[in-house]
Amino acid sequence: MKDRYLFKAKRADNGKWVTGFLMIAEYEEFREQAWIRIWKEKKRCWGDHPEVIPKTICACTGLKNKNGELIFEGDKVRYETGQPDRPHIEEEVYWGDGAFYPVCTMPSSEFEIIGNIHDKE
Repeated sequence: MKDRYLFKAKRADNGKWVTGFLMIAEYEEFREQAWIRIWKEKKRCWGDHPEVIPKTICACTGLKNKNGELIFEGDKVRYETGQPDRPHIEEEVYWGDGAFYPVCTMPSSEFEIIGNIHDKE
């Protein structure tokens, strides 16, 4: 599965992050529900599909940070500026004007993920 099609969200039952394919019900009685279908790479098959908290759904940028971790919308990232008065900047990854910012402005390998806006929910 291509990384850019992945989503992550917090499970509704235990609040832990889960990554996979997003499923949203079209039926009226399930309108406020969403699920993440988990891909098991080792077995090359689909696994569980836990219900997730819709407001925590984050789209994958398709990019990896300096530690090889996928960067998602809503992630908090840090990058070095090289300036003594402000050695690093921390920002939230967001979608705007057809791109993910700030990760579209410089090589993603310069970013470090330091959290997510939904971590305390």
